[in-house]
Amino acid sequence: EFVPLKKEIQMLRDYVDIVRMRLSVGQTLTFQYDNNISTYQIAPLLLIPFVENAVKHGTNSLAEDAFIDIDIKMDGDTLHFTCKNNYKPLPSGKDGGLGLENVRKRLKLLYPIKHELNIKQQNHIFEVLLSIQLSS
Repeated sequence: EFVPLKKEIQMLRDYVDIVRMRLSVGQTLTFQYDNNISTYQIAPLLLIPFVENAVKHGTNSLAEDAFIDIDIKMDGDTLHFTCKNNYKPLPSGKDGGLGLENVRKRLKLLYPIKHELNIKQQNHIFEVLLSIQLSS
């Protein structure tokens, strides 16, 4: 049901390393995280949909000047996850997938009053701000 946060971050690092190999000239991907994560547990595969969306709608849709910035910090027992990217708007009439909606549902089920998810979309910048109170 839960995995060590350290393992989840390692999985994200591995995914980011693969994505970096595919980036074009002028595209950037930064990934920063705290090392203060040793004893915390998190629901598996909770963060990766945000990173996958950033890749799909950011670096895969923009030829150059695409960026993805990922930042993970701990403040006490609260995880602060930020994923920010620029994107090319979808043509009108095309809806997005179910990925973000599924993550919202998982958060409500697994962390009912222990999370806050804010998604901002402005000036072709998509930003996910997620805070979760974790257990050791």
